[in-house]
Amino acid sequence: MSPQLGKILVLMGLAVAAFGAFVWLGSGAWLSWFGRLPGDIRIERPGFRLYAPLVSMLLVSLLLSAILWLWRRLSEHALLLFQRNSIANAHIHLVVPIEVGSAIGVEHKA
Repeated sequence: MSPQLGKILVLMGLAVAAFGAFVWLGSGAWLSWFGRLPGDIRIERPGFRLYAPLVSMLLVSLLLSAILWLWRRLSEHALLLFQRNSIANAHIHLVVPIEVGSAIGVEHKA
């Protein structure tokens, strides 16, 4: 595994952990709307509860899709910049095949 890929995986892991901590800590006041939007199914009866947060999950899906789209676009842009800088700073070595003897002035006797 390359060091760059390792750094990216660590950053992604930290982002997932931060999101999990946000959801866990913010579940009181910050996420009180989750599961209570119009279109979310919530049935509470004695001895029975059913939660189906359809609209809330749709919003979460749209948000995550937008974040991942933005991540991919920025990483593609960064990769293009990296490739351009690598090409601009690269030393090009040309290997030209030569005939033995003709280029260095040595005669070949049969």
